[in-house]
Amino acid sequence: GDVINRAYSGSAKYVLTFKKGLTPPVTGFWSVTMYDADYFFVDNPLNRYSISPRQPLKANDDGSIDLLIQNESPGADKEANWLPAPKGKFVLMMRTY
Repeated sequence: GDVINRAYSGSAKYVLTFKKGLTPPVTGFWSVTMYDADYFFVDNPLNRYSISPRQPLKANDDGSIDLLIQNESPGADKEANWLPAPKGKFVLMMRTY
């Protein structure tokens, strides 16, 4: 759930921020995967079901990276960092390798 232990919901917008140089300390790679409340992938216009540094993520001016987790597009200029959510409840899983 979120910071106050509520289930994630597509009616809200979430931002997962990694400060410059502080992405997960892994030897391989990390990913954040989106599932609906029944643990199925979420159909979306980008056909994107997870987000990771294997994609061309856009850094902010200060070098941090914001992952945008929400139902509606944040705008074309921010879609590189968008993980589309369903309208209802969803589950996020972070994998580290």
